[in-house]
Amino acid sequence: MTLRSDVAELLAEAGIGDVDVDEAVADEHARTAAYLRVVSAAASSPSRDRDRDRAMVATIRRDPHEMGAKVAVVALVDEIARKRPALPSSGGGRTNCCRRSPGSGWRGTARSSAAASTTGCSTCP
Repeated sequence: MTLRSDVAELLAEAGIGDVDVDEAVADEHARTAAYLRVVSAAASSPSRDRDRDRAMVATIRRDPHEMGAKVAVVALVDEIARKRPALPSSGGGRTNCCRRSPGSGWRGTARSSAAASTTGCSTCP
């Protein structure tokens, strides 16, 4: 596959027809912008398919401009993560377990081990 065919295929699959493929191939910034539109369309699709996402990532990663490809892949992961329901939390963005709860000494101290033995947490040592 060539870069031109990869870009054209990604745009067509996403239903984006207003991007000049030749310009995107010639200019890495235009190509990265096109990739960002493609991943946004894919992440917002009501019928998301993991195999399609993997194929899209593989295609984007073939781009010779490594940084632009990485930006697009990270954007896809971010968009997918934003759409997932949040995990239960005890505050501070940490998951709710004795090892990671705020104020429990969760950095491998004896206090966290003591907390594990009293709470029965399977995450803590």
